Amino acid sequence: MILSPLNRPFPKIDLHLGLNLGHDRSAAIVSGGKLLVAVEEERLDRCKHSPGLSRVEGGVECALPWKSILYCLETVGADLSDLTSVTANSPGRDIGPELTAQGFSQARILQIPSHHLAHAYTAWWPSGMDEALVLVVDATGSTDSEGKTESYTLYRGGPDGLEALHSERVDSHLAGMMTLGMVYEEVTRRIGFVTSFEGGFSQAEAGKTMGLAPYGGQAKNLRRWIETQPGSYSLKIHAYDALLEIEALQKRHEKVDGPLWMRPHLVELAAKIQSELEEALIHLVGEAQRETSLNKLCLAGGVALNSVANHRLVRTLGLEGFFAFPAAGDSGIAAGCAWWASHQHGEGPARRERLRGAGLGKPASEAEIEMALSEVANQVKVERLGNAQVLQRSAEALSTGRVLARYEGGCEYGPRALGQRSIIADPTFERMRDVLNARVKHRESYRPFAPVIPLEAAEDVFELGVDSPHMLLVAPVREDLRAILPSITHHDGTGRVQTVTATDNPFFHGLCKQLAKLRGGPPVLLNTSYNVAGEPIVETPADALRTFLATDIDHLALEGWWISKRGEVGREYKDHIQGLDDAPHPQGLTADEPVLDDLMSELDAAIFGGQTSQSWSTEEVDEISARVARYKETSETLDASLYGGPVQSRLADGRLLLVDPRNGSEVIDTKRREVRAVTEQEVSRLLRTPSTGPAPAPQPDALPSTPVGSALADYADGGYRCGSELAELAQRLRAAEYNQERVRAALGKAVVDLAPTDLPYLDRFGLAHDDLGDLIRLFLLRGVLPESRLRNLLGDASADLLVSMGLVRASNGDCVSRVDLFPLDGLLIATDHRYQVKDSDELDEEPVMYLGRDSVGLVQVAPRKPSRRHLDLCTGSGIQALVARRYADEVVGIDRNPRALRFARFNAELNGLDGVSFRLGDLYQPVESEQFETITANPPFVPSPVESLAFRDGGADGEKILRRIVTGAAQHLTEGGRLSIVTDLVDIDTYEAKLASWWTGADYLALMLTTADRDEQLFSTPHSHAPFGQSFEEFTEELGQWVESYRAAGLGAVNFGYLVLEGQHMPSGSRFVRRVIQSPVNPVHAHVEALVDALYRETKGTLGHQPMACTTGLRIQREYDAQGRELSCSASIPDSEWFTTYRLQPSLRALLQEAASGLLTWSELVEHCGASAAGLLLEKGLLVCATPRDQMPDLEPHSARDENPAATQSRVLLLDELASKTTPTCVSNYLR
Repeated sequence: MILSPLNRPFPKIDLHLGLNLGHDRSAAIVSGGKLLVAVEEERLDRCKHSPGLSRVEGGVECALPWKSILYCLETVGADLSDLTSVTANSPGRDIGPELTAQGFSQARILQIPSHHLAHAYTAWWPSGMDEALVLVVDATGSTDSEGKTESYTLYRGGPDGLEALHSERVDSHLAGMMTLGMVYEEVTRRIGFVTSFEGGFSQAEAGKTMGLAPYGGQAKNLRRWIETQPGSYSLKIHAYDALLEIEALQKRHEKVDGPLWMRPHLVELAAKIQSELEEALIHLVGEAQRETSLNKLCLAGGVALNSVANHRLVRTLGLEGFFAFPAAGDSGIAAGCAWWASHQHGEGPARRERLRGAGLGKPASEAEIEMALSEVANQVKVERLGNAQVLQRSAEALSTGRVLARYEGGCEYGPRALGQRSIIADPTFERMRDVLNARVKHRESYRPFAPVIPLEAAEDVFELGVDSPHMLLVAPVREDLRAILPSITHHDGTGRVQTVTATDNPFFHGLCKQLAKLRGGPPVLLNTSYNVAGEPIVETPADALRTFLATDIDHLALEGWWISKRGEVGREYKDHIQGLDDAPHPQGLTADEPVLDDLMSELDAAIFGGQTSQSWSTEEVDEISARVARYKETSETLDASLYGGPVQSRLADGRLLLVDPRNGSEVIDTKRREVRAVTEQEVSRLLRTPSTGPAPAPQPDALPSTPVGSALADYADGGYRCGSELAELAQRLRAAEYNQERVRAALGKAVVDLAPTDLPYLDRFGLAHDDLGDLIRLFLLRGVLPESRLRNLLGDASADLLVSMGLVRASNGDCVSRVDLFPLDGLLIATDHRYQVKDSDELDEEPVMYLGRDSVGLVQVAPRKPSRRHLDLCTGSGIQALVARRYADEVVGIDRNPRALRFARFNAELNGLDGVSFRLGDLYQPVESEQFETITANPPFVPSPVESLAFRDGGADGEKILRRIVTGAAQHLTEGGRLSIVTDLVDIDTYEAKLASWWTGADYLALMLTTADRDEQLFSTPHSHAPFGQSFEEFTEELGQWVESYRAAGLGAVNFGYLVLEGQHMPSGSRFVRRVIQSPVNPVHAHVEALVDALYRETKGTLGHQPMACTTGLRIQREYDAQGRELSCSASIPDSEWFTTYRLQPSLRALLQEAASGLLTWSELVEHCGASAAGLLLEKGLLVCATPRDQMPDLEPHSARDENPAATQSRVLLLDELASKTTPTCVSNYLR
């Protein structure tokens, strides 16, 4: 333990520094889950909101909040070298890691996965709730690499952490009016509630809009801007309509003068957006309540500072508990980052504790106080009384109508003054609000003030329902007390309540009691922040004294000092109101305000119809178009345009089209970072190009990001290329014949068939000590090579490259690989270890899936038909994407794991492939409006009792991700496009119905390739068994989890196989075909392609005169009993993974023999044995379209017992397709 300068004990270890780099920059330190100190930079640099931004040539620079950083370190008695980690975040593209890397060269720098996750930690971690809903709503969250920005996110908070329920993301180029926070901000700016900074930066003051809203709300003819959707977490924001309605309202009332906040149409806009925000939040939380049955809420993000909306949530939804962090806006991001780092990366356990108070700053020392007092000694009279006497003196002064300031302890974290830095008064005086607004705060006259009340008395005065320690709930004042408490009762009869207890806020609690005792009435105190308009809340004793002397505050209660102004007689209430003007009060529009449709249509026609406006000048229309035209696609009704069709900003090829008919439109290619002006004729052509509909809504999980120092970190940048050094490594590996065939020969088996127990045997006893053997040891068997041997094998440059990229660890003269390097199909693919059995294997990230039977099988199965654009979902190491590049002009791989994308990009360059790009995101979300000819997917598909392994666990039934892939495929496939998936297949007899219900397109042909069913024992045992270090009791416990989950999900049997779906018009509707194969390690994609083609031709009636033949290599065998009677007849193709063994009725053997000559056409076969029998043989691949190579099957001598096929036309022909070997895919033991 160490002592801070204030003699407060803090732990010396496990200090995690969090930083906010957006507006309201801040810093915080957490240790062991406890928030030790937090402060906003504005308190120290005295610049309100302290954005830290400056314009420089080529852009904008952001500075670290160094004053806050040093303040926090000083408070805990530490320096930079004591920090365990530093985590910084900014909204939009997160610049935190790169900025902190410049300022903290020796520290461990982390990157939190998202802005909203940082907010969520501030709401959930200190809430004291075991389980609760967590809602994050703000103006803008993180923006991903595909241009999607967080709007709002719902989580479920529980003992194990935060589980995302829904993440709403919007196009970043439309985020300026497509998030709840930004729509509210737009109205705020129109009213003029803005703080401006140097360089043209500004910050909207949304709290003023909230306070103005109760004065409006009568107009009934305004449009609805935010539309909720029952049963859905998504909202529709009609941004274009909202902006045009605002412009129309401004135009109608443009002759009204006076302060903006007094103009009725702007007051009405404040009321409107406040009401719509409340309804949207109620909808979102209500949907989450119905889904989870949770009745407690934690709220974060800038919108969580809307205390009116907060209490509406409590009252309307009957919440049993509510918590919002006092720094709910972006200043709280620093604490969220620090809590996240402590929880996820701490050196010890991180404990959750309920936040007891917001005074998280550094208390002033007695020396600081005395120094500040000495500097103004000729202006003040000072009495040192002690806290008890200061409290009594304060109550006496308040009861006579005097205004006091209170300074004690460390400053509050967040925008609310809660007793540490407060201005206080007695709310029973009728015009005390006017006194404070005019003569102390110097702000708008309508602004309300907050009541403070002991928690035990709160329900006597307010209709509150829950506690409100951070002044984040506005509740009704009980009607009979509103006249008694006029200065804290707002226009609508409410007050923003702060509840206090004797334990957490003894001074305010005692002062409320003492004031009520002196003057009677409710124990309520008026509280507001200790600052004047435009300035931050005071931080130091010197700040407090300066503001005290510059305003009409009568006394300052500074800790135990009682301070008055020298030479002034204390003013009482009558003195304060003398000469005070009557405060003007705003009012909104009347109920009969006419509709604005005509004006809106006129403005729309001027922007998008080329018409001349009668109400707006040409210059005005040009200016409005520049701001609003890009939102045209969001309109609910105003969809007409001169382009002849609907406007959309995301084109089918992924480029952005920002329309502005008045000033010029632009096309933005975000991949190439190019912006090009386009003519209106070109805009028309682009908008007429067919494109897809909206993508399926993204799932809620928050996407992770890349921790600093991770393997292949440079490849987090999609544009990074290593260059010649990596090309040399690839050349050296190939020169050593490190390829699939030679490695398989050396091992005696396919790499995918290696068991964990094979590794030490082959390393020590099974492999030759030659170049190839040593490379296999290093990259596939977890062996150790001397560093000198590695350098001899690959050269110094390649060895150094592997170490620098984090792929090989060198220590004490030895080297071990941190990855597996699989040779497959002419490629080299790096992945994380399949068998993670060593302590050093632990990762800070989700691992990248190895190449198992599923990955290899999909490589061999997926048809390789030429494709212009190919999409690979759940790309992992990128293996499917890289194989697809052989037949596709352009390939896009998607994964939600940043580590996977880095490996995939590395693998692409290692194999010398261009035309392949990889994007971070959830399934189709990064390609929302794009289409492809072919799609592959290797999703998480294991029916699992847990969701701890992202690339394995597919939900209890294994179909959680599979359903979404199939459902969304039709929207992203071109006509005739094809989807190929590898997956576990739960209860295969149900798949024809499942696919029919999942597929959202028109007709399709579905080919399901299966292996063998696994019952609960065959399925559960491999997932429960670890090869090393597992006790019998541990195995038994884990087996129980898997079997119980299997039963609870109602699983009958779990098969493994592949789905190939092709969307095309089918004359008789969709067709489903099922057949058994071996799980292949050799290519069978040509068989798949040929079968799909033949099935299409059969379905469409074009096989007709096509000669048919038995498939090459077909062998038919019969068994007889001792009397020569035939017992069975079977067909097989030895050593072919495309086939299994088929038991045939004797009549089918004769049919195959007749077809073997290749002399029968399809029509003749159908006529001979019926369409169903011929179709069955075609589906199983036993009959194929004849080519010159086709041979007669290897048949045993013909027997007179054989039936004449002609005699069997009307019978049911039996073909028993035997299951192949079970395939325990994605077994768990690689993580043991």
